[in-house]
Amino acid sequence: MANTQVLTAKIEAINYKNRTVSLKGPDGQVKTLKVGNNVKNFKAVKKGDEVVVRFTEALAITVAKPQ
Repeated sequence: MANTQVLTAKIEAINYKNRTVSLKGPDGQVKTLKVGNNVKNFKAVKKGDEVVVRFTEALAITVAKPQ
């Protein structure tokens, strides 16, 4: 099972060295996220920019018959 969400958020803080951003979502909550090395132009974004964020959460369950 996987859940993908797309939202627009405002950058509240950014740490280029640690590759983290604090984003304020449409609900007003601020979350700090790690930015992967695959994100291009990370150094081009700055505090106050609006960005579109897509993230996916996945859950895998294995069901096995007891032995």
